[in-house]
Amino acid sequence: MDILDHLITLPWLLIGHLFFWPILIFAGLTAPWNKVSGRMKHIWPGLCAGLLIMWQLKAGLAQGISIHLLGATLMTVLFGRQLAIVGMSVVLVGTSLIMTFNGYDSWLALGLNGIISILLPVYISYQIVRLVFLYLPHNFFIYIFLSGFANAMFTTGVVGVTSTVILLMTSTMDSNFLLHNYLPAYLLIIFPEAFITGGVLTLFVVYKPQWVLSFDDDLYLKKS
Repeated sequence: MDILDHLITLPWLLIGHLFFWPILIFAGLTAPWNKVSGRMKHIWPGLCAGLLIMWQLKAGLAQGISIHLLGATLMTVLFGRQLAIVGMSVVLVGTSLIMTFNGYDSWLALGLNGIISILLPVYISYQIVRLVFLYLPHNFFIYIFLSGFANAMFTTGVVGVTSTVILLMTSTMDSNFLLHNYLPAYLLIIFPEAFITGGVLTLFVVYKPQWVLSFDDDLYLKKS
């Protein structure tokens, strides 16, 4: 989701930055950068570039607000929590630069956008992957369906509902618009998000399982 500065009151914009930047810095300092070295060193930036393009394919619902596919679940399943946060933050900054070039200001809202579009979905996606690993059989199809398809579907739905609540609390937008236009429109992207995430994850696991940091070839394929 992309929110412009003028829609959010200043105190909430500042709160967004106070929460977002420390978490981003911590993620960058603790990220397992060694896992994206060697043959994988082009995969992480390549997917970040692909995600930047995907974020530009968005639906504008009103002046100052638009929605797009997130890609957070896919990034989290492939690279883990810290690398997903850092990579998607790069995408967010790139998106803000493009919006500035087009005459829109979103820098003050970058922290709040980061919380809604990055921190929240990455955290939810990571917890689902963790719970699937800990409490369910290590089966290939369970991994693909729950960590990929179902994970993306649930995460996107939670982000849609949560972002609506946040906008009701922090923005100057009409509540009827948010409840009857924004929320239903956001929930419509649940299925394409799940389809793209599950499809891409399946391709990676089948052809390049070594690129998926949450997938253990021996653990899942020998017991499926």
